[in-house]
Amino acid sequence: MGGGGSSGQESGQLAFRLVWQQRDESSAAASRASARETVTASSTEGSAAGFAGSIPPSVSAIRFIITPSDAPGDACCVAVLRGSNAFEQRSIVIDGLLAGDITLDVSGYPEKRAPDDGIARTCSTTPSDPGIVGCSGAGDLWPSYGSDPVGLSVLPGQVSDAGNISLYSLPFLIDLEPPPGGNTESTTPLLRLSVVDAAASVDPGLEVSIDQDSGKIAVNADQMTPCNDRVAEQECSPGGALDVTGFAFAGHPVSALDAGAATVRVLASNQAEPPRSLDATYDISVGSGTTTTSSTSSTIGTTSTTLGTTSTTIAGQTCAVRFALLTQEVAVTGLLFNVDYANAAGSFSGSGSEVACRSLVTQDTALAAFNDEDAQQTLSVAMVVAPASFVAGDLVECDFVASQIPEPADFAVTVVEAVGPDNQPLDVSVGASTIQCE
Repeated sequence: MGGGGSSGQESGQLAFRLVWQQRDESSAAASRASARETVTASSTEGSAAGFAGSIPPSVSAIRFIITPSDAPGDACCVAVLRGSNAFEQRSIVIDGLLAGDITLDVSGYPEKRAPDDGIARTCSTTPSDPGIVGCSGAGDLWPSYGSDPVGLSVLPGQVSDAGNISLYSLPFLIDLEPPPGGNTESTTPLLRLSVVDAAASVDPGLEVSIDQDSGKIAVNADQMTPCNDRVAEQECSPGGALDVTGFAFAGHPVSALDAGAATVRVLASNQAEPPRSLDATYDISVGSGTTTTSSTSSTIGTTSTTLGTTSTTIAGQTCAVRFALLTQEVAVTGLLFNVDYANAAGSFSGSGSEVACRSLVTQDTALAAFNDEDAQQTLSVAMVVAPASFVAGDLVECDFVASQIPEPADFAVTVVEAVGPDNQPLDVSVGASTIQCE
């Protein structure tokens, strides 16, 4: 895809080609045995290692911003939409480029639209194509790909070849609840969002907060669930259409919000070299409703459960049950396991995501999510610690309210999935290690 200017005396033409960072098949869980058939992009002539001319599925609009160095106020913006002739043929001519130095910025967006970033003028293009449109709207959409700003010179009466322009995958947001501009009646709302990336792994150390006039309020993660569009039942996007990996986040603010306007802020980065970052904000409205602490939807792994407002307790002793990684000499970065406690006389304190469990892994990057389904007598535990790892030893501790003291054998543990530092599947064992009752 390239651009050019008209042939007037003070104008010139510019040629360039876009190459896109392709998904690293050794990253995330693209290499897991349960992944769908891998789509391999073929490189185009002249593309750098890891880059190719194939436009990734996470790009449905390509935005071009051209800024003259001596007249930044004359910048123009134009978007090419998936399905148009220009998009499919990867060819566009941008007219009216006056000779001189310019800066070109190229971005890819997951929807068929592109924000204007305050630029009112639409770049002139030929030939006419209904799929080439002006940029419009505010920044409630985040790019899935972006180039570094490219300084170029348009020479009068000449075609200047700028060569390949590399577009790097970027972490971006999908599935926001409440959505941008949306409303929540609760002053302690459940926030849901997914941070995903098309070619690199998302760093699990993301930060979510809410800004109001009264100050910044942190949002604690109730769940951080890995997702992968190439793994059945673990897709990040509907039907795996975007071909991305990342994390689905769900959490509550640590304190009640004020009624009125609020701005959600998400800070994230991927694990590329060098890392590419996301600093996303969007506005929501907070009603004057009551503070809520339950009735939330929680997802761990592939299980989705609607939780009620009550938790089950049984009169008796409270026992601290620890679950440990039993396999020796193995490093684990991600783990999902289920605990069947049907043979134990009692139940875990709390219910759903409010179950009384805590992580015993000390690494700063460690994240743990819990979900207790009382009716099924099943506790699910998901842990992520990348880029660090954990080894054999105690992982989590949960409070179990028992009518008689349980034994470790009363808790049947099934490992659903485990991965190592290179995201390779691991065969490990987890079990109840110690039980201490009051």
